[in-house]
Amino acid sequence: MERDDVLLGPLFTDGKTVNKKNAGDVASGSSPWPTWNLAITALLVSLGGGFNFGYQLLITNPAQEAFIQFVNISYTETHGVQQNREALEFIWGVIVSTFFWGATVGSLLIQTVADSFGRKRGLVLTFFVQIISVLVAIASYF
Repeated sequence: MERDDVLLGPLFTDGKTVNKKNAGDVASGSSPWPTWNLAITALLVSLGGGFNFGYQLLITNPAQEAFIQFVNISYTETHGVQQNREALEFIWGVIVSTFFWGATVGSLLIQTVADSFGRKRGLVLTFFVQIISVLVAIASYF
């Protein structure tokens, strides 16, 4: 059974019902501007994106000393030599900056992944990559 009426939702059509006869009229609208709901949602999403980066810095900076000690212990056990403070802070800077490099690469590849695998499969793929990354991080401790 096929329905002629499809409700796209208030973000795209101001709650108007779209069917095969009026799809072009409702989709194009009378204004080139998006609806208020869509504009506010886009604004909140774009402003909220920076929250993730700020939160990441907020989490990592107070834990800096513990991470530096971990890097020092790990480096000493692996290579048998202790690093000076400057070298440890450089390593710490590289570790923290990988978050931003990963975000940059991810933002550049997201369209390719979504177009190649589809939206849902692309998300599932990124979840598996994250799970593998977490397991590698945990394994590096041992």
